[in-house]
Amino acid sequence: MKTSISIIFVLILISTFFHIWRVAGIVVPLLLIFFYFIASEEVDADQIIIKRWISRNKTEEKGELIFVKLTIKNLGNRIPRLEIVDSIPGASTVNEGSNHWLLELEKNEEITLSYAFQCHKRGRFTLGPVLVKTSDIYHFHSQIKQFPVISSFSVVPSLIKFRNLPVIQDKLLPESGNIPSRLLQGANDEYFAHLK
Repeated sequence: MKTSISIIFVLILISTFFHIWRVAGIVVPLLLIFFYFIASEEVDADQIIIKRWISRNKTEEKGELIFVKLTIKNLGNRIPRLEIVDSIPGASTVNEGSNHWLLELEKNEEITLSYAFQCHKRGRFTLGPVLVKTSDIYHFHSQIKQFPVISSFSVVPSLIKFRNLPVIQDKLLPESGNIPSRLLQGANDEYFAHLK
C-alpha cells in the first residue's frame, strides 16, 4: 500500500515538473527500474516458524471433529503475500474454517490459524507437511517451501456392544482373546474384536 502511494506521488511530481513528454519518457522507465529493486523486497521462507496443535490424537469413526491450530511466526522481512496449505489425509473433509490461507505477515508478527476436520476412514493418519509460498507485492521474488510439521492421529472403530452384534455362530467362539475381522480393517492398521 505504501509503495503504491509513493509511485502515484512520484508520477504526479513528474507530470507537474516535466511537461515535456520526451523527458518524462526517459524518467518513467528509470523510476520503474528503481522501484523494481527498491520496492520489491526479497522474502525468505526460511525465516518462518510453524507449529501445530491438534485437539485429539484418537477419534472414533463416527465422525468426531479434530480441531487444529497452526502458529506461524515471521522472523524475517515483511511478507506481502503468504500462502499456506496444511495437508490433510485424502479421506478427510474440512468442516470448520479452511486449511488453505492467503495473507500477509509483518516482521516479527505471529498469528494463529485454525480449522476443524473429520476423517471418514479408520486407521492411522498424519497431518502435514505444511506447504508455504512467499512472494513480494509484485511477484518478482517468490519461494516455495515444505515444512515437515507432522502430527499423527488414529481413527478407531466405534465400540459395539456384543449383545447387539449380529453373530452367526456356525463355529465355536474362543472364550477370550482377539477375533480377526474383515469388517474392522483400516488404513495402516488392523483391528480385532475382543472377547472378555
